[in-house]
Amino acid sequence: RSYEPAWKVYSAHEEANLARARADRPLMVYDIVSSHADVKRIGRVLDFGGDDGNNISAFTMAERFVIDPSCTTPVAGVTKIADVGRRHPYDLIVCAHVLEHLVDPAGTLEFLTGSLSENGLIYVEVPYEVVLFLRGKPGINEHINVFSLASMKNLASSKGLDVVHAEVREYLYGAWAAKAVCCLLRKGGERNRAAQGLGAFLRETAVAAVAEHGIAGVGEIMLKTMWRQVRMRLRA
Repeated sequence: RSYEPAWKVYSAHEEANLARARADRPLMVYDIVSSHADVKRIGRVLDFGGDDGNNISAFTMAERFVIDPSCTTPVAGVTKIADVGRRHPYDLIVCAHVLEHLVDPAGTLEFLTGSLSENGLIYVEVPYEVVLFLRGKPGINEHINVFSLASMKNLASSKGLDVVHAEVREYLYGAWAAKAVCCLLRKGGERNRAAQGLGAFLRETAVAAVAEHGIAGVGEIMLKTMWRQVRMRLRA
């Protein structure tokens, strides 16, 4: 099966971007992790849903594994496995552009946390599509979840993960520039439900809306945001 078909038709210029992104992406992941953790302590790395494992190719000091439903051949140095397993925990799990596809992202994050070593790390990356979503302009059809920086921090806290680093970053993803929520999380935190409330989410959404659409588009977006939040709370 070909996943995310909208990303599969490229011009010559986009093909060049694709090659550049493939080379740069593992370096970006490594840079974020190594800037906030001692990579010498990382002995086992898992790329969960990482296609051929290219995301973790820069972690050459560690044993590297990938789990993915596709039939791609893993890159050199990465072993493809069929099951996460619990007997040999991982020091780092990379879960990049996966949670937006899943029916139960919270359950998946909890499952991965249980596969970490003591003080192990999870690097999570999801598309930053919240403003597009609120304006009624969805991205890829297979994305069924939309995350903000605040919601990802809340999700991590609810699963007992400390947020070591979190940012919204724009970079070359595939053939085009895209924005993503990038978070490095550490096992060992106390579960803390709703660490950031509605106010934090609204502030973040307003700043993002101004940056992307100017001040004129903020009113409509904020009204839609508040209405969605009210409906969600009524359902809870």
